[in-house]
Amino acid sequence: MTIQEMKQRIANGEVTIAQLIQDTLDLIKEYSHLNAVIEINPDALEIAKKLDKLPQQGALHGIPILIKDNVSTADKMKTSTGSVALADNIAVKDAPIVTRLREAGAVIIGKANLTEFSNYMTDAGMPNGYSSRGGQTISTFGDQIDTSGSSSGSAVAVAAGIVPATIGTETCGSIVSPAKNAGILGLKPTKGRVPSAGIIPISETLDVAGPMARSADDLQVVFEVISNQKIELPETLEGMRVGIVRELAPAESANIEANEKLEEAIKKLALEAQKNTPYYEKIINQLKSIGANIVELSPHGIHSSSLYPLIFHEFKPTLNSYLVEYSNTQQNTLAKIIKYNQEHADIALKYGQNLLVQAEETIGDLSEVAYQEALVQQKKATIQFAEFFETNKVDVIFSFVFDLEASCFAGNPTLTMPIEGAKSNESPLGAFFIGKHNDEATLIKLAKELTNKSKTL
Repeated sequence: MTIQEMKQRIANGEVTIAQLIQDTLDLIKEYSHLNAVIEINPDALEIAKKLDKLPQQGALHGIPILIKDNVSTADKMKTSTGSVALADNIAVKDAPIVTRLREAGAVIIGKANLTEFSNYMTDAGMPNGYSSRGGQTISTFGDQIDTSGSSSGSAVAVAAGIVPATIGTETCGSIVSPAKNAGILGLKPTKGRVPSAGIIPISETLDVAGPMARSADDLQVVFEVISNQKIELPETLEGMRVGIVRELAPAESANIEANEKLEEAIKKLALEAQKNTPYYEKIINQLKSIGANIVELSPHGIHSSSLYPLIFHEFKPTLNSYLVEYSNTQQNTLAKIIKYNQEHADIALKYGQNLLVQAEETIGDLSEVAYQEALVQQKKATIQFAEFFETNKVDVIFSFVFDLEASCFAGNPTLTMPIEGAKSNESPLGAFFIGKHNDEATLIKLAKELTNKSKTL
């Protein structure tokens, strides 16, 4: 059921909120083999019973919502980012987005599993969707299918129909990539449009939370709640200019090794895009049928730059700041987390923690020259992206190649939606759209129009 369908059933007296929440708890149990849910809110039913006594108020009154296990909740649930080292962490206060969800009447029914530390723990082969606390998240399409990450549980829970919508978080790709692989919609908002405080961080500059859902309507309502902004969708997309990017520009990084890795990734993406071109052409035809003007774009002016230096230097100070302000764990510094993992290596370090160790070795005050250079690159990317939109006079970019580092650097909103009937390597294939800063409305309207169009074809 969608959020609107749930609200309608509650309003018509067909179901109580308590019954709805019990049904959701039953679904969590039924799909427990997917490991999408890392923890259930023990107070969910009591919260539902209290809401049943109140008139319907708020956009999410009585609606079950799962949130990623790196988002702080000041209740009986832990906030651990999937780490056994933080399994004792009960946050001292809600993250601002959680406060907004509660005020809108949502029932935070549990926490979703994820790639541990949002995939910034090790580069030694940790699978997407694995955490030492939650185990391996399994795709609804089979245990051999990559869930992608790091918001793996959030995506799988929606795909399984456990809840209509979830909250994921993203530094670069961690909402839209698992949403694509789960065959659902995911929206990474403009950086700064949704507060990131109270979320166990990777990068203060890049981190953002966003909604994941099966319908564009649900995506919109959850986005409006967590952004605390009512958005006005365009009445029509007639005349909208959609820029098509079929390939990537060469990598541009000051680091030779990083540049080589980026170039290798670009070649792989190009081969994948070539294979999937017939499906993307189908989307272009749908865009034309809703009145959009298609603009073929050269990728030059959009350069992939490595996010690593920025993340590498920000991780330690931002994590330690979070632990001071939001946590009550005994492992209240990165150094203590590393030590705990070393002392409990049999359960904590199945894939190692070299990225945590490397981060701890940084000065931790953001004074390093490499960090300052990374900030310059980030600001450059922001300017480049804005100029790219302006120069080409496009409203949205439809990229054939799933490489979002340039748009991540620039903080642009990104939406993915499934392409009906399309698969790549047995995983669902999605279309990626990049919008202008603070123009989530056009992306959501686009998703609604394309969904309606695919139903009529």
